[in-house]
Amino acid sequence: MMSIDFDVLIAGAGPAGCCLARSLAQRGWRVALLERDPAGPAGKPIVIEVERAAFFSADVPPPGPDQIIYHPRRIRCFSSRGKQAISLTGNDMPWAIRLDALVRLLAQSAAEAGVQIVPGHEVLHPLIKNGRVIGAAVRAGGRTSECHARLTVDATGRAAQLTRRLPPEMGISFPGEDERLVTAGCYLHEAEVDELRRAIADNTHGDDETWIRLGQYGSYSTVFSHASLQRQLAYILIGYRLGTGQPPIANAIRQFEADHGFFGPLLFGGDAVIRINRGLPRLVADAFLTVGEAACQVVPVTGSGVASALTAARLAADAADNALSSNDLSTKALWSYSARYHRGRGRTLAAFDVNRLYLDHFPPERVADMLEAGLIGQQDMIDTQMTRPPRFALSSLPQRIAGFCRQPKLLPPLFRAAMLTASVLRHYSKYPAQYDRDLFTTWADQETRLFTTNSF
Repeated sequence: MMSIDFDVLIAGAGPAGCCLARSLAQRGWRVALLERDPAGPAGKPIVIEVERAAFFSADVPPPGPDQIIYHPRRIRCFSSRGKQAISLTGNDMPWAIRLDALVRLLAQSAAEAGVQIVPGHEVLHPLIKNGRVIGAAVRAGGRTSECHARLTVDATGRAAQLTRRLPPEMGISFPGEDERLVTAGCYLHEAEVDELRRAIADNTHGDDETWIRLGQYGSYSTVFSHASLQRQLAYILIGYRLGTGQPPIANAIRQFEADHGFFGPLLFGGDAVIRINRGLPRLVADAFLTVGEAACQVVPVTGSGVASALTAARLAADAADNALSSNDLSTKALWSYSARYHRGRGRTLAAFDVNRLYLDHFPPERVADMLEAGLIGQQDMIDTQMTRPPRFALSSLPQRIAGFCRQPKLLPPLFRAAMLTASVLRHYSKYPAQYDRDLFTTWADQETRLFTTNSF
């Protein structure tokens, strides 16, 4: 038996796990952070875009200028037919940084706060006694043992090693995979400068610009590139839903790089499978929390999860600190995390999930029609980039009226999508502030009906 006795056991040393561990250790709690990689917290060597506000709200030091891979001066969005539909400029766009560098910084900060980081330990399943989680079964060096703690946290990412193995009576339901998995690949290269200059002159890419092409690999797909002469960098990300008959993601990446001759030697990159879904309706059980991708907190329309992980870690730390201080680790005592998350960022992500579901059920040519007609506009793109609740701005009304005049067949489905989005936003605003089993069951049943009785 593993002789570890902690206040908090956190499984998974990604952004959510490291940030939560650091915060709780700073408040004086004994925290163990288990990471299955024998080398310790690492993170994938990929570029991620993170909303700037997430660092400040989570009290995480923001990246310095030397840590920012790029920060575009302009973002352009194109239809699958190659027509530019949206152009954004401004300094408040997300920062692009290396995930592995961020994880190393967060892990170092956690260790300095007193967190005991335990590499080479893979959690297998939760340990449950009398209806509450008391720790986790752990495998290390070919041996299985147990690790106990007053509070256990699942931050194991897509694997959700603990969350999806909870018994149903603990109240946290986990979705099936079905249409919720996305494959994505992203790679950063040195730029072939002469070829990049030629591409800029030919207007096949902009300098220090991010180009987003929607719908090239099915309705729910993105081809995302950035190129910079000053930094002499070229970046490509392609993502689309699994099971749609598309080529392997590596083939799509290589084809894009071949078609655009400014991709030089590879610097770093990788592929991943991402679970996209609105957050789990309930994020806590007795002596248990789930955070990050393990709690389905990835942004449904972009597949980005780091900002959500940092936000959830901050809220979870507040709830955990109060519960540990009162020596009450019940669902009721931990509930403030679930309530604050769903009334805030979870509400936005649920609204985005409506947009994802509608988008995914349109044929690709209809997505192109929407973009080219201006029915997906600048404000929509800004809200997506900044992860803000979808909203209807009066200033966009003339553009939308003109777009519906050009594409009248899109009015009924987009009207239904707008009404459902509004209903979802209202519903999440009523998420139970305190835990009451009957009240929450009613809320969760209504949430399920919103997403299952509407025709996408």
